[in-house]
Amino acid sequence: MSLHTLLTGELAPCRAQLYAGHRPDALPLATLADGSHLPDALLALARDYAGAPRRAQVSQWAKHYFRLLLPPAIAAALLGLRLPLALERVGLRFDEHGLPGELELDHLGTPAPHDSLAERYQPLLWQHLAPLIDRLAEHGKLSRRVLWNSAGNLIEHLLRHFADEGHPEAQAHADWLLGSRRLADGAANPLWQPVHYVDSFLPQVSSPVRLRRLCCLRYELPGEVCCATCPLLPNKPEEELYALLDRWRAAKA
Repeated sequence: MSLHTLLTGELAPCRAQLYAGHRPDALPLATLADGSHLPDALLALARDYAGAPRRAQVSQWAKHYFRLLLPPAIAAALLGLRLPLALERVGLRFDEHGLPGELELDHLGTPAPHDSLAERYQPLLWQHLAPLIDRLAEHGKLSRRVLWNSAGNLIEHLLRHFADEGHPEAQAHADWLLGSRRLADGAANPLWQPVHYVDSFLPQVSSPVRLRRLCCLRYELPGEVCCATCPLLPNKPEEELYALLDRWRAAKA
């Protein structure tokens, strides 16, 4: 089974954002992790949200990038495919808005069906996300926990999507990635329980409501509001919640 067989439905656009090979105009991910080209990569958000706190700009950039990286990475892990995800083997191209648009890899996976879950996720977690998140957090003066929570939020959503699409093994992956507070070596698991489900706090919204563990700071950007999974929502007054609900519905229309 190829990687693209899992990138269907809401994930179908990810197929066009994944490229096997490297082109000269791509930005090597290693130059983001070492800081040499990180300010260049963030220029679009700095321009569009001039004056906003850098931490909010970096947080939103990370969410854009995770939406590019994580769907194929999680799909490959489910399929038992090894993707070359070490930063020095990954390239990034930007879209017309200056945001992460295409991911370049040496290839789209080699079969490794007998790899353990630890082996399947080691390149993604510790060769790719950990050093990149460290650099982004340092640059944005932002907690690493916020960026790991953004990654975990999307991973949880993806694994639920794959389970709903007929891949029950996705639950074992979710349990392994998100369910333990500690890693095998005793260190804290940065992906532990990234979301939780609570009773609805608005009559118009059915239960349960899915909320992130930590706020992504989107509301700090000019013209933006809290997202629909913001953990701050239960503490907001009802009038503000209805206004937010109208904004979210208008954005989907």
